[in-house]
Amino acid sequence: MSLFCPHMMPLLKQDYPHDTPHHSEADGLARWLQTAEARTQAKLRMPVIMATQRIGLASRRCGELAAEARHTRHRLLNLPTRADPGVASRLEDRAIALEREAHAERVSLWRDLQPLAESARDAAVDRIRQSWLSELERVIGESSARGGLQ
Repeated sequence: MSLFCPHMMPLLKQDYPHDTPHHSEADGLARWLQTAEARTQAKLRMPVIMATQRIGLASRRCGELAAEARHTRHRLLNLPTRADPGVASRLEDRAIALEREAHAERVSLWRDLQPLAESARDAAVDRIRQSWLSELERVIGESSARGGLQ
C-alpha cells in the first residue's frame, strides 16, 4: 500500500526551516540580497501594472468622450439654418460638457499616476541600493576566495 496521494503537493525545504543546514555569513548575505531583490521587483512591478490599467481605463473613457463630443459638434454644424436656437444651444452646451469631462478625466489620471510614479521611483532607488550591495558581496566573496582583503 502506497502512502503517495497524487492530489497532495510535495513538501518543500522551506516548509521545514529547522532542517535547513546552517550557512556561512556570506551565504546569509546572498540569501538576504536575493530576498530583497524579489521584494524590489514586486515593488517595481505593482505600480507599473496599476498605472497601465489606469491609463487604459482613462484612455478608453477619454476616447469615448472625444467621439461623443465630435459627434455632437458635427450635429451642431449640420443643423439646418432654420433650426430652433434652443437646440443649437443645447448641442453646444453638451459638447462643452463632454470636453470638460474629458479634461477632468485627464486631470484625475494625472493625480492617480503621481503616487504610482513615486512608488516606482522608491523601488528603483531600492534596486540601485541592492545592486550596490550585490557588487559588495561579490567583491567580498572574491577577496575571501583569494585569502583576504589586500
